[in-house]
Amino acid sequence: MVKWQEAESGLSKKYELRTTIGTGSFGVVKLGIDRNTGQHVAMKQIDKKKCEWKLDKKKLGVLKNEFEVLQQIDHKNIIKLFDVFETDDTLFIALEMASGGTLQQRIIQNGHLFG
Repeated sequence: MVKWQEAESGLSKKYELRTTIGTGSFGVVKLGIDRNTGQHVAMKQIDKKKCEWKLDKKKLGVLKNEFEVLQQIDHKNIIKLFDVFETDDTLFIALEMASGGTLQQRIIQNGHLFG
């Protein structure tokens, strides 16, 4: 089960954040390294202030439920969710590292997703 944690209590203990590997409308993605296993993760940092919707308690509850469902899915074509950390301003989402560029880049390169 995904642990939804306050960032101050666990993020820096569990992950070392390194270089920025991507940027988007709501934040950045950094290379994260699990301090216990050495596993590389994509640490998505979402600036809550840049979100078009506010994370009120109801929406936050829905988001937590979505993360719990996603964490239980184990399929080769779905990125694995490891952890979620939160501060007042930022969500930190630790995801399985995937190579090969973005989904959009793959579609442009191949003309389709599979095959």
